[in-house]
Amino acid sequence: MRQYAQEILERRDIHLEFDATKPVPDFKLDANIRRNIYLIFKESVNNIVRHSNATSVKIDFTLADKELILRVGDNGNGFDAMLEYDGNGLLSIKKRAEDCGGRLEIDSVKGAGTNIILRLKLKSAAWSWR
Repeated sequence: MRQYAQEILERRDIHLEFDATKPVPDFKLDANIRRNIYLIFKESVNNIVRHSNATSVKIDFTLADKELILRVGDNGNGFDAMLEYDGNGLLSIKKRAEDCGGRLEIDSVKGAGTNIILRLKLKSAAWSWR
């Protein structure tokens, strides 16, 4: 995830701050959930590059108290999250969050940037310790 964000954002001269919890030994996440998380992340980064005019992006990826939290934020244009937009980016992110049982928060203010936050309570069926 870090490598993908660096490659995409560096091409646009967008500063990246990436903070991730150190991996937990022997922690396994269901493949479908892992895929949806990655695609939410990827779409969020791509939306920043395409629409935000941001100069800085902060990505936090944490695992605490059996909850996975992904935050992707920028200092760009922001948008009105209550309006409907052409394209499938936000719809896709929302659908993927729903599909993996997560809660998605979109916090955006015109002129003050956007934060996309995915919160996923990890149930025993979704993860395992080996």
